Amino acid sequence: MSFKRELSWLLLGMLLLTLSPGPARAEVAAAPVLAQVFTPGRLDAPWALAPAPVTTTAALRHDEALVGESLAQVTADALRASVSGLSGETAVTVDGAPYTLTTRYTNSGTPITKATQYAYERLAALGLDVSYHSWTRNGYSNRNVIGVIPGAARADEIVLITAHLDSVSNRDTPGNNPAPGADDNASGSAAVLAAADILSRYDLDRTVRFVLFTGEEQGLLGSYEYAASVSAAGDDIVAVYNMDMLAWDATGGPDLDLFTRTTSDPGYAGDRAIANTFVSVVNTYGLALTPHIRSTGMGSSDHYPFWTRGYPAILAIEDATTGDFNAYYHRSTDRLQHFNMPYYVNFVKASVGVAARLAGVTRRYPFHITTTAAPMLAAAGAPMTYTVWLTNTARTTTTETVIRMPLPVGVTFLGASAGGTLEGDTVVWRGKTLALGATLSLTAQVRVGCVPSGTLVSGGAAEATARSWPVAATGAPVTVTVTALTPEAAFTFDTPVIRTHAVTFTNLSQNATAYRWDFGDGVTTTVASPSHVYLAAGIVTATLTAGNRCAADTVARRLEVQDYGVRLAPTVSTREVRPGASVTHTLWLTNVGTLTDTFAVSLTGGEWPAVVTASSVGPLAPGQAVSVTVTVAAPGEALPGSGDTLVLTASSLGDSRQPPASATARLETRALWGCYLPLMLRRASTAP
Repeated sequence: MSFKRELSWLLLGMLLLTLSPGPARAEVAAAPVLAQVFTPGRLDAPWALAPAPVTTTAALRHDEALVGESLAQVTADALRASVSGLSGETAVTVDGAPYTLTTRYTNSGTPITKATQYAYERLAALGLDVSYHSWTRNGYSNRNVIGVIPGAARADEIVLITAHLDSVSNRDTPGNNPAPGADDNASGSAAVLAAADILSRYDLDRTVRFVLFTGEEQGLLGSYEYAASVSAAGDDIVAVYNMDMLAWDATGGPDLDLFTRTTSDPGYAGDRAIANTFVSVVNTYGLALTPHIRSTGMGSSDHYPFWTRGYPAILAIEDATTGDFNAYYHRSTDRLQHFNMPYYVNFVKASVGVAARLAGVTRRYPFHITTTAAPMLAAAGAPMTYTVWLTNTARTTTTETVIRMPLPVGVTFLGASAGGTLEGDTVVWRGKTLALGATLSLTAQVRVGCVPSGTLVSGGAAEATARSWPVAATGAPVTVTVTALTPEAAFTFDTPVIRTHAVTFTNLSQNATAYRWDFGDGVTTTVASPSHVYLAAGIVTATLTAGNRCAADTVARRLEVQDYGVRLAPTVSTREVRPGASVTHTLWLTNVGTLTDTFAVSLTGGEWPAVVTASSVGPLAPGQAVSVTVTVAAPGEALPGSGDTLVLTASSLGDSRQPPASATARLETRALWGCYLPLMLRRASTAP
């Protein structure tokens, strides 16, 4: 509820009314107790209420037994669950995903968008014709949610059942988060949704619009814009019943207020007729409520803009005049736990009865049918599930119940639950028995055809018959928008790609459900993101084809399979040396791989002393060669013809394989015969 000042308006600076005890219908025609929040210049017209437009005044028929039946369907559990979701006590489902509505503040961005979408989806699930009414006013922009049940006999006459959906907690929470707004005004919003749910099960003479406004807390912005739009369209609005704060009753009175225009206003008679309907429902059905008709012209809620356009309207609100006002008003503590549930349930019962009478309820449907599709935005070629909920709203158990759900053109039937079969283009379930009030959930799976984006897949309305009710009851058809998901193949791979090393290919494709890889070496796979080992170095082309049921895309990438390699030349080096002297073996080490590399050099074997020039060589670019020398010293006592053999090994330091790439060379060193001649000559000269 929107007030310009804080709670002080309630008790201070107000003219209080002296109320005398009396019956449920109590007339109070005095100055308003609630503060008037509007000032001249804020209205579309001068500070005066508009004259009443020409509206239909013929008597309205209704089935009183069905009125009583409708209000009896209001339950505490259902209201508690609805308010709990709207006020963030529990998560709700929006667009198929859970979301917690911690605030419904008009300027909150995503939260209020989720809240309006949630209300939209709840009304749509009932089979109502649902729409958004977008508005911009005083620098604010948002959208109202409207669900419509068309009238049968008097469809041009329109009844509005309204409440504001937005919330605020400006009394204790700057920024208005959290703003649960349980009483103000999840209580009224839940009542609107309950009335829509219940009245959707009946034939109505008049058209009923269930309207949830935003921008109320900023000055009735959404309702001003909507009232202006219906007035411009010439809509015959015969009654506006607005609910704002229905669940607070600390004293147990249980008083409530019905605000009309002043008795001197030309529109008072229309307002009073709506208020009298409320009092009559309370008295007829013995509800524990004490309604007071306040003819003060109080305008602090969404009924007021309709007064400015001349439409009959009232505000139904908890006791706002005798001091029993919600202590948690506009606070973050306005939560479900503070509700007086018996009082709230009775208030909603009376409100549903008022709506049923104003709408002219005349016939009860034997079944209430709701159909949804998941996902609501279907992908071309993808599966989709239709769900039909069938509730027995007849007076007895129904037998031999048959449910038919026509499938849209362009889908392929995949299967159905509970024995459903395809007959022509219609899924049919036969022989079902439903107890009074029972709900049956049935599903049918289809595959959407390969159609262009934006194609509307629209099936016929689901219908149900029973042995006791051969006339078909129907639900609302479901229309699903198809989006053509074009596959986009894309991938990356680890680098460098090394021969005999496993390389990982990462699939980055979009809108694809199946894949085929060709690695360019004769090997293929359908794994989404595979690993592959190339056995030969060189240039190859890896190709990925990604697709869905409707299309495919291919991408190819060249990659170089590289390798580590080393060569020693010559592979055998033979040298001769005099005993006691040294000789050098010279070899060439060449990087025969495709990567710059460094090589470890080592000697093994042999008994003669030997030294290699370096323990490592490099880095060497591919094809680069460098000399490696090994010096071998022959012992002085080496016998002629004797020798020594070493093995020189060069191993890659970059190759992580075990063993890494390597090469070897054999170094053979021999002692010369001639190296003994001086010794032999000396020995001969000294011979005797």
